[in-house]
Amino acid sequence: MLLCTNITKRNLPIVVASFLFWSSVYIFLPVLPVLYVYMGLKSNLIGLLVGSFSVGAISSRFIAGMMADKLGYSKIAILGLVISFGAICLYLFYKNWMIVVIARFLHGVGSSLYGAAALAIVTLDNDIPNLKEAVAFYTLGIMLGSGIVTSFAFTIYNRFGFNLIILLAVSCTLLALLCFAKKYTQFATLSLQENKPQATIRDIILDHHIYIPTINQFNVYFCYGVIMTFLPIISITHKFNKELWIFYTLYALSVVVSRFMISYIIKIFSTEVLTLILLAGLPLIMLLVLALDSLIILALTGVLLGLIVGLAMPIFVSSVSSETSPSIRGAAIGFFSSSIASGIACGSILVGFLTMYFSYTKIFILIFILTLCNALFYLTTLKNKLLI
Repeated sequence: MLLCTNITKRNLPIVVASFLFWSSVYIFLPVLPVLYVYMGLKSNLIGLLVGSFSVGAISSRFIAGMMADKLGYSKIAILGLVISFGAICLYLFYKNWMIVVIARFLHGVGSSLYGAAALAIVTLDNDIPNLKEAVAFYTLGIMLGSGIVTSFAFTIYNRFGFNLIILLAVSCTLLALLCFAKKYTQFATLSLQENKPQATIRDIILDHHIYIPTINQFNVYFCYGVIMTFLPIISITHKFNKELWIFYTLYALSVVVSRFMISYIIKIFSTEVLTLILLAGLPLIMLLVLALDSLIILALTGVLLGLIVGLAMPIFVSSVSSETSPSIRGAAIGFFSSSIASGIACGSILVGFLTMYFSYTKIFILIFILTLCNALFYLTTLKNKLLI
C-alpha cells in the first residue's frame, strides 16, 4: 500500500481541504491565457496577469511562515482562505484586466498564507519516518485537485463561460474553509509551546539543507510556469489549441500516478539520485516544446511535466522538514514554499517580457541551456553538500 492507515486517517481532513482550495486556485490557470489572447492582450501583459498571483505569494510566503510560528498555524491558514475568497470575487470584473491583476495578487497572498500553514501542520503532525509518505498524501490531494480542474477547466470555459469558472472556484474555497476550520484548531498555538531559541532568518536561508531543496523546487516551478503560461499560446500557432486537453489530462494523470508510487520510488532511489533525475528532466521538457510538431510530443510533454511536478514536492519538502526543528518549521516551509511562487512568477512574467524581443524558439533554447547547467551544478557541487 502507498500509505499506512494511520497516516491516511490522520491527514484526511487537511487533504480534502487542500484538494478543494487548490482546485479553486488552479482552475484559472488553463483558462486565463486563452481568455486574454482572444481579448487581444499582448503576451507580456498575459504573463504579468498570470504571474501576479506568484508575485503576491512571493511577497508574503516567508512572512506567512514566520507569522504561523508565532500566532498559530490554523489562524494563518484560515486568514489565507478568507483572503482567497475575496480575491476570487474580484475575478467577476475580468473584462478589466488590471482588476484581475490585483485579484491575482491577492489570491497569491491568500494561497501563501494557507499553503505555508497547512504544509507546516502536516510536517508537525507526523513522525519523521512517515514524513515523505504523509507529505506525498497531502500533496496528492493538491495534485488531484489541480489535475482534475486543469483537465476540465478548458472544456468548462468553452461550453459555459468564465462566470461558471468563478462560481466553481468560490464554492471550492468556501468548502475548504469549512473542512479545515472544523478539524485543525488544535494547531492554533502549537509552536508557542516550545521554549527553544528561534533561528534567525539568516540561519534559515543559509542552511544548505533548506536552500538547496528550495533552489531545486524553484527550477521545477520555473519550467512549470513557462509551460503552463505559454504552451497554450504556442499551441494556437501550431493549431493544437483544440487538443490541449490531451496535455492537461496526461499531466494530471502523471502527477497522480507519481504520488501513488512515491513510497516505492523512495525505496529504490536515494533523495540525491531522484533530485538529479528530476533536474535532468527539465531541459528535456524544453527540447520537447522546441520540437512541438505533433500530438505525440504534446502528450509526452504533459507526461514528463506531470512526473517531475508530482515527485518534486514530497522529496524536497521531506529534505527540509527532517533537518529543521518544529519551532522554526513554519518559517523554513515558508521560505521553501516561496520557491514555488517565485518560480512560476519568473516563468510567466520574465518569459512574457522576453517575448517582446525574442522568438519562442530562442527563449526555449536559453531555458534549455540554463536548466542543463543547473542539473550539472547540482551533480558536481550541491549534491555533495547535502551529504555532509
